[in-house]
Amino acid sequence: MPVEGQIVMDYSPEIAVFDATLEQYRTNDTICIAAEDGAPVAAAADGVVVESGYDEINGNSIVIDHGNGWMSTYSQLGENIPVAVGDIVNAGEIIAQIGEPTDFQSALGSHLEFYLTHNDESADPKLLFEGGE
Repeated sequence: MPVEGQIVMDYSPEIAVFDATLEQYRTNDTICIAAEDGAPVAAAADGVVVESGYDEINGNSIVIDHGNGWMSTYSQLGENIPVAVGDIVNAGEIIAQIGEPTDFQSALGSHLEFYLTHNDESADPKLLFEGGE
């Protein structure tokens, strides 16, 4: 996993889970992992940085293409991002740090929102990175 911590909002693309910030139930195709502001975030696997940017929902984000249809997105990051689009990264390499959560995820506290896709369909990161598949 890209950061150590407790999962504060689990992957649940078909069954609604409670979103404390929005105070409602909704499906969730990411996992949110609690971590202290400034904690290092590592690349989950080897790949190439294909996107880096900011939006008010996800905050600062990085997208890595791992090849064979696999992509990972790291959001709710701090402003100092040491990698740029086109950089090749290795599994375990520090690519960012945890930042302040956006207003859209503030009730979760400081955390990493981690999104994994295979051929543009979401996949549960826990199964892939904790030995499940």
